Amino acid sequence: MDFADFNRQVAVLGGVAVVQVAFRAEGGMFMVRNLARTSRGFIERLGGTDDVYIRRAAPCDHPFVLVDDIDMGTIDKMVRDGIAPAISIETSHENYQAVIRFVRDLPPSIRKSAARALVKKYGGDLGSADADHFFRAAGFNNKKPGRQNFLVRLLNVSGTVAENGDRLLGRLDPVCPASSAPDRRPDQPEDPFAAQAFFRARHGVVHFLRQSGMSVMDESRIDSMTAVRMRVTGWTQNKVLGAMLAVGELRQNHDHEDYCLRTVLWAFSPGADAQVAALGKYAGNFRRIEGRRAS
Repeated sequence: MDFADFNRQVAVLGGVAVVQVAFRAEGGMFMVRNLARTSRGFIERLGGTDDVYIRRAAPCDHPFVLVDDIDMGTIDKMVRDGIAPAISIETSHENYQAVIRFVRDLPPSIRKSAARALVKKYGGDLGSADADHFFRAAGFNNKKPGRQNFLVRLLNVSGTVAENGDRLLGRLDPVCPASSAPDRRPDQPEDPFAAQAFFRARHGVVHFLRQSGMSVMDESRIDSMTAVRMRVTGWTQNKVLGAMLAVGELRQNHDHEDYCLRTVLWAFSPGADAQVAALGKYAGNFRRIEGRRAS
């Protein structure tokens, strides 16, 4: 199998060190691997695999956004509008994906907003308009029903930056500076003590709100208050993010990683500083609720 087109996609995304691949393993389950952590020959062993996807490793800052399920006319319009794709792929007969590259790295919250703005303007699949959606790897077959085992074809891999991308970004309000984003990756192990602390702290928040007379609970408010409490007791931003990802895995929440990231970003932003200062006198009590001191 010729992996030249796949390797071109990887190169545009930044190289093996920052790219993840997803593939269907035996039993039908999808597996995700960081290419930098795979053994020699891993890609070659994928040669007989179908439904292979790639993306920039998440949830770090990067400049790429996917627009899924569009036609060739839409790609032509993007080019005319100065939003030319850095990568475009034919995923089935006359059906395409376009990867847009902005001029600078963006935090996940802004990438998601940009993806949704692009879908609103050009059409496509809103369900794929998130911060870090995987897209098809060229040279592998599309086994989705109705796609006739289509061999995914690379249409363009110029790596071009969308010249009018800043006009779009100018209409999006940043949640916080990109440099403040946590650097935890989904494949890193969670701290079980932090997860336990988050679970107990969350129960403490719920108890407090009930004692305050609140009968209808706002889940996002509970999570943000919990993250702030853990900041007060000394947990780092990455530890809180890892704990929230672990504890919340069973909650029915679309785009769970993005939700957790935005919640923790706010809890460690200047916007939460006043709340953190006001709660400082309760730090000892919060630690007792967590069951241990932060290390």
